[in-house]
Amino acid sequence: MKILIILAVIILIMIGLGWITFRGGGDAANVQIETQKMKEDTEKAIEKGKEFFDEAGQRTREAVDELRHEETPPHDPDPTTAPRSR
Repeated sequence: MKILIILAVIILIMIGLGWITFRGGGDAANVQIETQKMKEDTEKAIEKGKEFFDEAGQRTREAVDELRHEETPPHDPDPTTAPRSR
């Protein structure tokens, strides 16, 4: 039963995206699967996914670099200075 529900949902999504069309006329009905549209939409989705992950990777690298910069202790210009006690 779950498989039929999943299959129905997938088909409804494909209809909503315009990948499956129905045509009827007279005594005949036609179901058409738009494979070219499916291919084009999939290629667009893959490209957008690549862009998203590239941007996320860049932001992550920038955040890591910023954290590393914040964690770096300040440089003591005079190395002969004794550490201060609290």
